[in-house]
Amino acid sequence: MILAAIGLSIVSCKNNEPKDYTLTPIEFAEKRNIRGKTTPVIDVRTPKEYAESALIDAANISWKDSTFIRQVQSYDKDEPILVYCRSGARSAEAAAAMRKEGFTEVYELDGGIEKWLQAGFGVEKH
Repeated sequence: MILAAIGLSIVSCKNNEPKDYTLTPIEFAEKRNIRGKTTPVIDVRTPKEYAESALIDAANISWKDSTFIRQVQSYDKDEPILVYCRSGARSAEAAAAMRKEGFTEVYELDGGIEKWLQAGFGVEKH
């Protein structure tokens, strides 16, 4: 009886785990165009990093900017949003902050722009 209860609680806890919103470069590229719409992409690196190279059509809202949350408020909280940085650390922090603000689908690029380039995807200079 106790084992059954423990098993049931483990199963129910697993159902309540948060969804993994970290995407490989291929998944990230596919997510950019879903349901016939282009998904917004936010580069959370500094403006200097963004100027050197960025994903095509990405907006730059630096995670280090004190107005980051205010700036992302212009996006629809119920629509998917893609975020990335150099290696994944800043975008993970930015995505967590956005989820805390009520954004429901914030996807992060695993490994950032570094893995994006390693996967053979292009960038542009600004």
